[in-house]
Amino acid sequence: MAKAIFILGLCGSGKTNLANEIKKQNQAVIYDEGLLSDKFESIYKSILENLRHDVDCVIVEINLCTKEAREFLLLKLNQDLPNTEKIWKCFENN
Repeated sequence: MAKAIFILGLCGSGKTNLANEIKKQNQAVIYDEGLLSDKFESIYKSILENLRHDVDCVIVEINLCTKEAREFLLLKLNQDLPNTEKIWKCFENN
């Protein structure tokens, strides 16, 4: 089963480096910012297609630092692909 891996954190916290590491390990597709923008429908559709074809998706999105954004995205994913494993990687700025 494909995984949706969400990476959250502020700018410069290491999100992109972790995303690239994950991609190297398992050929995941990276969605780096822009998901929660005016491009939502096309990016979200691409994520769903990859997950349905058993391709892990790494979603790097600073807006997921807000509770409302996380709840919105989880609601959509749970409606569209309820059995998808969701992994959260959260960075803290030191």
